[in-house]
Amino acid sequence: MESKYRELSAVLQVITPILGSIIDYDARVGRFHRSPENGVIIMPGWWRQTVDFGAKAVGRGQSQARDIRFAPVVKCEVTQHRRYTTDDSYIDHEAIERVCVISLSTPVGLQVETVRDILNQGGRFVGIAPFRWHVNYGRFEVVDIGQEGDR
Repeated sequence: MESKYRELSAVLQVITPILGSIIDYDARVGRFHRSPENGVIIMPGWWRQTVDFGAKAVGRGQSQARDIRFAPVVKCEVTQHRRYTTDDSYIDHEAIERVCVISLSTPVGLQVETVRDILNQGGRFVGIAPFRWHVNYGRFEVVDIGQEGDR
């Protein structure tokens, strides 16, 4: 039986930092959720607003966009980003500031170029950020997208 889904990977160029959201105020640090193997986790449900906005913005694939599934562990380099809360107070966050590779499953009927357009529009205007996406964190653009394993 043929699968109704296609496995893709996408390379994202981060425009504004994606910050870890687990805050330890005593230690003044913000960390990412982590897998047992210490990989960075971006919860699949956190992509929903990004995908919904992107599909509406491009005007294609709206019915199928709800069926895009994201793997929780992303491939990235984690850096430190200092976020100032006042003039003299700050929290050091784990951050993704450069490139991030994600894995996703899309309905076969949804064209790869449409998926790219949806992610690009959602990434530029909504982004994906465990910490305060609405304050302009986590913006990105798609550099490359294709079959899983080709990236």
